[in-house]
Amino acid sequence: MDGIVRVYDDAICQAMYYTFRDMKLAVAPAAATALAALLGPLREQLKGKKVALMVCGSNLDAGRFSELVARGQVLAENHGVLLFQLQPRSP
Repeated sequence: MDGIVRVYDDAICQAMYYTFRDMKLAVAPAAATALAALLGPLREQLKGKKVALMVCGSNLDAGRFSELVARGQVLAENHGVLLFQLQPRSP
């Protein structure tokens, strides 16, 4: 292991929101945690590099997923804690 990165709950919720909004994927918080790290604290370190992230499916119920995504949406629209937008890969 090369290091540990701290990602906060708000960043995880935002990552879930952006993934759902931009890619129409319902990801579990664990997958969103990795994404939040890649697009947050690791962003500059990985800039210009090819990075792959395997995301897992929705490992939570629809109600909890909706709650977390709504929280991420509010944060994204009002606070801008994470400033990124996912781009779907072209077919």
